[in-house]
Amino acid sequence: MCVCNPSTRKFVKLPWTQPEISSPSQASTHHRTNAFGFDPVSNAHKVLDTWITCLENEMIMEHRVFTIGSCSNEWRRITNGPPYFPFNEGVCINGQIYFRAYPSMLVFEKPVLVVFNVNHEQFRFIEMHDDAILNSEETVLMDHDGRLVIVDHQCVASGEDNVLVMWMLMDEEDGKWVKKRVELPAIYGEMNDRRRYKFAGTTFSGEMIFTEKRLVDPFTVLFYDIKRNEVKKVEICGLTDFEFKFGHLVMNVTGVNEHVESIISLSQ
Repeated sequence: MCVCNPSTRKFVKLPWTQPEISSPSQASTHHRTNAFGFDPVSNAHKVLDTWITCLENEMIMEHRVFTIGSCSNEWRRITNGPPYFPFNEGVCINGQIYFRAYPSMLVFEKPVLVVFNVNHEQFRFIEMHDDAILNSEETVLMDHDGRLVIVDHQCVASGEDNVLVMWMLMDEEDGKWVKKRVELPAIYGEMNDRRRYKFAGTTFSGEMIFTEKRLVDPFTVLFYDIKRNEVKKVEICGLTDFEFKFGHLVMNVTGVNEHVESIISLSQ
């Protein structure tokens, strides 16, 4: 596992880690997820690494945390984590990492929202609104104006509607969710084929970002200003080298929209 700082173009390779319970017969029975978070209190960046090992009659979960730039340069075992089966996602907002998970590692029923406090390194669950429990492939977790939102982008992706549905977490203590519908009249004039695009997040100024699903040249990014009802179109050119190397392979694209310029050193 590596961590990269795009501002300095430096990266650091983290120490190797694996479950304490391991054998050749279990080599293909591990489920692993990880998330990156920042604690504004201690000004520390941390990596949360989660392993689930499938045994014959049970599933064992292990949590480890690595602090970037720490003197120890080693993973620390977290023993107070509750059992759950995590989705492969994660977003950090105000010192907390959010991701969805099944509250049981054996029964995949109603998922919950898991919150990991980066400073105290503690977990807790938040119930999700029944109407907000959607397929993880059809929804994404996002930071919207400092609040966690679950965005259903299927309508936009399929071209069946011009509405983006967002479930916003208003009160973590009471588990209060508010549904918000965002109409996208202006952006549709910019899309010749709406099925090409997907919702990729929001900017710090509140603009909604739509990117193409596949890696093409030029690669188009649309920024939609909700308040002004305006669309800004940006084309990224120069991807011909990639096509030359890999031919016409269909490559999925993941947009990273929460990057903040920083000259922090990744080493101790």
